[in-house]
Amino acid sequence: QYGSWRVPKDYLNRAAAYDAEKSAARVRTLSWVALEQLPEARGQVFLDDVLEGRKSVEISAAGFGDDLRGALAVRRRFLLSQDLARETGDGLVVDRARLRLLDRQSLEDAASRLSKESGRAFVTPVEGELIAGAYRRPIDLPAGRFAIVERSKEFTLVPWREALEARRGLEVSGVMRRGGVTWDFDRRPGIGR
Repeated sequence: QYGSWRVPKDYLNRAAAYDAEKSAARVRTLSWVALEQLPEARGQVFLDDVLEGRKSVEISAAGFGDDLRGALAVRRRFLLSQDLARETGDGLVVDRARLRLLDRQSLEDAASRLSKESGRAFVTPVEGELIAGAYRRPIDLPAGRFAIVERSKEFTLVPWREALEARRGLEVSGVMRRGGVTWDFDRRPGIGR
């Protein structure tokens, strides 16, 4: 049989949105670095949330599930041996304050390496201040993914968001807030900022 169909002009956009919605429901990023790097990471990782019962993950009986169970066991031993956690009657309690300090040190180490590579000075972002510059790329650390935002002689590292990828290489600006940046992609930073 023959027939005719009318394909709407926005068909490809609709199809892409549908596929993205369906895949987002099935795939969840737990870490931006390989599982092998997480058990002895000096900072917070998603394994800590699983060990404390703050986050649940479905662990299959074989394959990646075996790897994940092994990583959780090694992480538990590591945290206890480093006095970064303690056992209680209710389970494991992770010392979040110490892990946040280690996260900060890990971020500073990465910033130091990037500074040497780029010849730019690292500027620590301050809550309430404007973040402006060209978004270059993400950098992945055990604690999460961070965005490299550069200006002519300096750069900063801020929590990454997927919306930045459409603006790679372009000027971005936003205000540093607790836990992230409130980006204003429509506004252009002024000269001298």
